[in-house]
Amino acid sequence: MIKTLPTVDDVLPVAIIGAGMAGLYTAMILDSLDLKYEILEASDHVGGRMFTYKFQGGSQYDYYDVGAMRFPGSPYMRRIFKLVEDLTLKLIPYKFSADNTFMYFNHRRYQPNPPSSDPPADPFQAKGYVPDEYLVPGNPGDLMAGLLKPYRDPFMLDIPSALENLYKQDRYSTRTYMSLACDPPYPAPVINWCETLEDSTGSYDRAFTETVLDSVAFEFPGDKEYSWYCFDGGSSVLPKKMEELLGTPITFNARVNRLVGAPDTPGVFLTVDGEIAPRTYSSVFCTAPLPCLNTMDLENCGLDYATWNAIRELQYGPSTKIGILFSKPWWQDLSTGPISGGQSYTDLMIRRVVYPSYPENGTPSNVIIASYCWTQDAERMGSLIREGPNTPGPDLIDLVLRDLARVHDVEFSYLKSLYKAHHAYDWMHDPLTMGAFAYFGPQQFNFMESVFNNLTKPICGGKLFIAGEATSSCHAWVAGALESSWRAVEMYLRLHHADLLDKFHEKWGTSEYWEDEGIDAQLRIGLAQSFPEAMQWVPATPGVPLPPK
Repeated sequence: MIKTLPTVDDVLPVAIIGAGMAGLYTAMILDSLDLKYEILEASDHVGGRMFTYKFQGGSQYDYYDVGAMRFPGSPYMRRIFKLVEDLTLKLIPYKFSADNTFMYFNHRRYQPNPPSSDPPADPFQAKGYVPDEYLVPGNPGDLMAGLLKPYRDPFMLDIPSALENLYKQDRYSTRTYMSLACDPPYPAPVINWCETLEDSTGSYDRAFTETVLDSVAFEFPGDKEYSWYCFDGGSSVLPKKMEELLGTPITFNARVNRLVGAPDTPGVFLTVDGEIAPRTYSSVFCTAPLPCLNTMDLENCGLDYATWNAIRELQYGPSTKIGILFSKPWWQDLSTGPISGGQSYTDLMIRRVVYPSYPENGTPSNVIIASYCWTQDAERMGSLIREGPNTPGPDLIDLVLRDLARVHDVEFSYLKSLYKAHHAYDWMHDPLTMGAFAYFGPQQFNFMESVFNNLTKPICGGKLFIAGEATSSCHAWVAGALESSWRAVEMYLRLHHADLLDKFHEKWGTSEYWEDEGIDAQLRIGLAQSFPEAMQWVPATPGVPLPPK
């Protein structure tokens, strides 16, 4: 058995690939520990998918968040609220739901808020498609709440145990769980109806695990109601503030195309587009989205086939948003009642309309998210955005305005007269993301049996660590990106700077998602790829799995 790991050259800095939320958070942690690093960012700005678009010539609040836009104040999101508090940034209330919004399905319009004392059982006249016994007030929301309850409730007690319980069902998609695992099974029209009203087209073909985790994120279980928040000025204020506080300048327009490293030698070599000589680092934190990592030459950096497959196989979800600047906030002048915040839902192509929750006071924003789509809905809408954010494909804006008019029972010509500008974005066709967020399929999440765990272990003899929201159980959320950085740094310190662990924990806390045993297991699995005897290492003390150097 070897007694030590290959020495890491501490004269060399650590590389952080990507200046999104995971990369910036990693840098902040390393700053606090006085560890040297360099950030290589492929674009010309920080934030990644924390991206706010401000309309030129508009007022202070004429913007919309193209990426992350809302943050529930639940225990599941603890780490991002701690970061916001530390940075003294201002959050304002986000109205997830509001009075006078609409549901428009099967060409029928319905206003669910404020709630009626006698709601109709079939407001969208789905009788004949959906069996009568499922056409009761509250369905399909109540149906899905009851179905998910056994997997949601354990999150109130302990997140790691709740995840372990949930992963037992990871072989199912939501559709197959409802049609095969439930007794009695749900008919296909009911499953389709639930998906249509509760989610996005095709979402129930993704992992059942994803449906449960989405439900936990959007509405944490228990009697307590948690408020939602957004950033005053848009979500971009967070990464910009983080950048201001870093001790090392970021290298922009530096797209990494190759990583080279051997487990038994010090150093990792990175090649950047346009540069002849490789850059040398002691270790690497890669926080780029997995599809972008897939574009890099990784042949000579010590990946096993399971990890290489995980980078290729793990699924990302498409997402599109279309923000429109109008000459006035017409949604506050509707005869059916003013709308302030909240969302409307429809089976038309726009799928979701999101109304601004900002500002708290003063002149209302004139910008609305006229369409917010996921999965297949986003794939179809994205085909109309192909010309670029400000240059629509054929008839895109007319289509969006037509759907808006139908949902809100106003004239198309009226909305057309108020239209000033738009910004449309398709994350799947952004070459620096190639997808909006991780959105796994069946059998991709189950911790010890799936491809997912291959991304949370150290690579290249403990010199390469993959982070980013896709490598967190809370993926698709900023909190997951931050948690993944914590996990990657925790592993790095255990291997190379165990003397800094106490300082790290004092400043950055522990993980809601990881226990010591899980970290230890992943360290052994990752190191055994290079050093088979690592599987036999027994920690002398909890959380310190390796013999001292």
